[in-house]
Amino acid sequence: MRNRMLALVALVAVIATTAIAPAQGNDYSDPDYAATDLKNMQQSMGRNGEQVSDPEFFLRVQQETTQHHTEALLAQLLDPTHPAITPGTLAPGWDTANPDYWTKYREMKAANLVRDVKFRARTGAVLKGQVWRPEGTGPFPVISITPGSVQATATMYWWAAENFAERGYMVFTFDAQGQGSSETFGHEDDDSETPTDEGFPSQQDIGFLHATVDAVSFLLSTPDLHYKNAYEEKDAAAHNDIFNPFWDQVQYLPDDKANIGLAGHSYGAQGVSFAQDPAYNTENVGHIRTVVAWDNLNADYTPHVPAMGQNAESFVQPSFNPQRPDPESKKTAFEKWRAAGIDTMQVATRAATHMEWAYVPYAVAASSWGNAIVDHYTWAWFDKYLKNDPDADARLLTKAYTAPSNASCGGEANCYSIYYKNAYAFKNLDRTADYYCDDVAHIVNSDPCADTDS
Repeated sequence: MRNRMLALVALVAVIATTAIAPAQGNDYSDPDYAATDLKNMQQSMGRNGEQVSDPEFFLRVQQETTQHHTEALLAQLLDPTHPAITPGTLAPGWDTANPDYWTKYREMKAANLVRDVKFRARTGAVLKGQVWRPEGTGPFPVISITPGSVQATATMYWWAAENFAERGYMVFTFDAQGQGSSETFGHEDDDSETPTDEGFPSQQDIGFLHATVDAVSFLLSTPDLHYKNAYEEKDAAAHNDIFNPFWDQVQYLPDDKANIGLAGHSYGAQGVSFAQDPAYNTENVGHIRTVVAWDNLNADYTPHVPAMGQNAESFVQPSFNPQRPDPESKKTAFEKWRAAGIDTMQVATRAATHMEWAYVPYAVAASSWGNAIVDHYTWAWFDKYLKNDPDADARLLTKAYTAPSNASCGGEANCYSIYYKNAYAFKNLDRTADYYCDDVAHIVNSDPCADTDS
């Protein structure tokens, strides 16, 4: 027993400094597999390590929290009939995310490149969000981002909003009902706006699935065609938004439909899967050109538009895998889209947690590299299906993340999941050729991938 303990201590000591490729074994009876799994889970906390080792980051979080939390409390006091009883207003720092996002937000707001909005959920709750736009003259393709549940806030996804606005997209971010700075309760459209429990508590389909559809309707609203959920006179008097303030910058294509893509995280990923299905979204599905589901596409819905699923290896904290998980288990929706003949892709990065897509300081785990990789693929996917970018295929089929000793993921042999398959099945831009691979990183399937193997 003593020898076994010494061996385990030695193993844990060396994994922190050793780059380990996926092992052939399938459980902890194989020392190589055990070392690989332990190293991978350690790397799942890379972002946390970067944060706690940087005193300047901690000070910026404190300073930013003080500034915007005071502003949020004042806004709540000025609108007492629409209370946001959420950690976003009650717990300082809950919605701070990366303080650098706030610096960029204020710069863009000063340049009239982002507008704060207040608009109605279909429940009557007043939601708060932001519409972001690029510099220059539009119109622009549009991306709407649905947040995750369990008190995720729009600020946690500002990395995407700011990046994509700089890349030529209008972007919509918002707090779901009962989260962030959005109202907790619903309301009747009567003289006193009678409070209701519709949409309360917040963990409901209406706040994420139907809200994704409502977000598209808000983006499509204009001074002549007001947002369908607006309480016209009440909202106008309260300075709530009854149409998209950047309505004239929304790009429409020759079919007279807007050029909109959806991204969503967690419950919001189910929301974008839902909203692209004509059986569920009878309001505006024709305006939705493509979707990206951040952890993960939902196979309960019928494929209708090109869709990318991105999945994690762990939930909000690292999960150890004493036995190797089924490498196909995250690809169910991918296979459904592929069988329907609709372009699709599955992206799973090494050491990724559920929070690669939502930036939260300190409290939950994320790798140090996952966000950059999922940003790469999200950007390329939207460029392909919203901009017809001739370089998008090459970016989706990049070999950069399978290179040995890869700087993009801490010097590992490749940057893809060691448990779950990465895969793609889509046509090239002019629809004359097919790209297909079942297992990009060859964690199980050694058949060559003509487009992505070196």
